[in-house]
Amino acid sequence: AFMRMPKLSSLLLFEYLEVRKLEEAATAGAAGSSNLLLHGFCMFVSSSRRIFSLVSADMPAHCAQPTVVQGLRCLAQLPATVFEMMGPVGTVRDLSLQIETKAVAQSSEKDAKA
Repeated sequence: AFMRMPKLSSLLLFEYLEVRKLEEAATAGAAGSSNLLLHGFCMFVSSSRRIFSLVSADMPAHCAQPTVVQGLRCLAQLPATVFEMMGPVGTVRDLSLQIETKAVAQSSEKDAKA
């Protein structure tokens, strides 16, 4: 997912995520509560080089981070009309469901042909 926001909003978002991560760690949160914190995403990256993830395994390799940030900066230069052509914005859960449904349909087609 790609979001455009002012620098202050980005700073506040990352600070909020860090505080919530510390709260989750302190309370050894209930199963699945960490997933609720990120709403299905495994990490957040800003074009100002801030990276947030609940677990270090989800962090991009240090050598890959400049490439990720450069990609975000390129996306940020695109006009809003480009994003409008991509269609409606959905959630990660919606995208996962679409992919799953498509995979099941393709599998059913293969079984029907066999």
